[in-house]
Amino acid sequence: MNNITNKESQTVEYKQNWRDDCLKAISAFANSDGGNLIIGLDDKGKPSGLKNIKRQLEDIPNTIRNKLGIIPFQETHSLLKFSIMPDSLNHGGMGL
Repeated sequence: MNNITNKESQTVEYKQNWRDDCLKAISAFANSDGGNLIIGLDDKGKPSGLKNIKRQLEDIPNTIRNKLGIIPFQETHSLLKFSIMPDSLNHGGMGL
């Protein structure tokens, strides 16, 4: 996975696991300069380990699209990285 910074910032958010509260970060990225949600790292950037990566690769983008109308770019290795670009709203979606 390329370009992972070693700390969180306004454009980088780490989450150990996917939870629906991740949608708030995604919505904020879409309504600002964009950003990256990286799932599988703790707040200090250390790997936390993910289970069911294959299933999450299907479920998470579908949840993002269905709840927010955003289509993220995704990368995976041992982490899940979702890049959100400004104006990536599919105008049929709903914001938080």
